[in-house]
Amino acid sequence: FMEVWVIWDPVYWLSGYVKVVTAAASVATAVALIPLTSKIFRLVEAARQSESRRVEIEQLNDELERFNHSVAHDLRGPLRGIAGFTRALEEDCGGELSETARLHIRRTQASVAKMDVLIADLLKYASIGRQQLRMRPVSLETIVRDTLTVLGPEIAERRADVVVATPLPRVLGDATLIQVVLQNLISNAMKFVDADVTPRVEVGAVVVNDQVRVTVTDNGLGLPPDARETVFQIFQRYHPGHPGTGMGLRIVHRAIERMQGRVGIDSAADGKGSIFWFTLAAA
Repeated sequence: FMEVWVIWDPVYWLSGYVKVVTAAASVATAVALIPLTSKIFRLVEAARQSESRRVEIEQLNDELERFNHSVAHDLRGPLRGIAGFTRALEEDCGGELSETARLHIRRTQASVAKMDVLIADLLKYASIGRQQLRMRPVSLETIVRDTLTVLGPEIAERRADVVVATPLPRVLGDATLIQVVLQNLISNAMKFVDADVTPRVEVGAVVVNDQVRVTVTDNGLGLPPDARETVFQIFQRYHPGHPGTGMGLRIVHRAIERMQGRVGIDSAADGKGSIFWFTLAAA
């Protein structure tokens, strides 16, 4: 208002009117905000508290992951001791033990082996949260090839038929985490099948807009529809008769989550098997 009062000249009438309207709007806004001042301060304070809580939660999560890693790592020492002592007992006193005692030893060794696998999976899960991400354009085709090389002995043992729909696009992600994801998904696809079925796994990918959707399709046991909401939670198992700790898919979810992607499951077209998928940004 003061600017208009001092310098307004009829020659600049349009500029003067614009300034008058702007000044009036500013004054009206200020007057309207007076009753809301306390609410604004409360919102600002709530935002500060929310940020403080977010930082605190992140710190607690980091501490929990370090704790899990430490506990899982420290458990392996006593576990190796149990395995060693039971082996020594069987070797040194095997002839003096009854068949029942030897059965108990074998059961103990089997339990130790299962516990060791579970601890190894817990360490993998903890390491994913602690691992520094190296997000960069990577060749999905190269990662799949390296994954199949690592899984070569398991593929041969299960006589699985693994088909890769090449060429595969490039994605933006961490190569190590992507390999962990594919290794878990392909291994599960070969593992959870009926005893008389030859595992068949198909790996493919399509580009949708700026996202790459990677699929791992199997001919296995499949999952009930209500399992889609819980299958990626920790320690979830739906086929107790097959080996596993219930950690594999949780590791997959955690890895994809860290790379800002999405992961899910669909039923196969013929109703047999499953289609696990995840998305990453296209490179």
